[in-house]
Amino acid sequence: MLMISMATLFTKSGTAQTGFGMSNAAIARQLLDEIYASVPTGTFKFQCIELIHPAFNMEGMAPGRIRLVNYRLEPLTVTLENGDVATFQAGAFSIKFPEKSTHGRRDIQLILDSLSTDAVNQLEQVADHSERLRITAVVREYAETNLDYPGRIDNRLTVINPTISGARVQCSLVFNDTINKTIPSILYELATHPALAS
Repeated sequence: MLMISMATLFTKSGTAQTGFGMSNAAIARQLLDEIYASVPTGTFKFQCIELIHPAFNMEGMAPGRIRLVNYRLEPLTVTLENGDVATFQAGAFSIKFPEKSTHGRRDIQLILDSLSTDAVNQLEQVADHSERLRITAVVREYAETNLDYPGRIDNRLTVINPTISGARVQCSLVFNDTINKTIPSILYELATHPALAS
């Protein structure tokens, strides 16, 4: 499945043939038509995912960022919650939000499909980066009638358990665990805090 027209992040050729004899672009158009037909009357929402890590250096994207929008064949330019204007490239991904619950950690499941070799290499570069930093993420939803501010924002997410299989990446997005965070965040020791001896 290919729901894109960009050459930098996903499969380079929009005319690659599938086993069904349809081009990827034709399949993407058919899927989009089905999505638009199945959406109830009202406002359509675009899902946007932003992956953040200093190792990322994708052509046509801000340094340290991979920005994708679902349900589109073309890039989408929106205004972020801080007032910055950002362009999200068209991409094929799915996000499964957890059920609301007061028990345990709530993980968001993310699957990125049809990644190009370049995009997979960007994700693999994280392991070779000089600083051992985790990939963080922000999920936003925009109403098609209002691209000036996201209608939903899930930020402070951390990517865990990523697996790459061919052109598909699967991972979980977890909220920073503020409940189990150590308070205070520093460890008081006699060597650094001599007053503890008195």
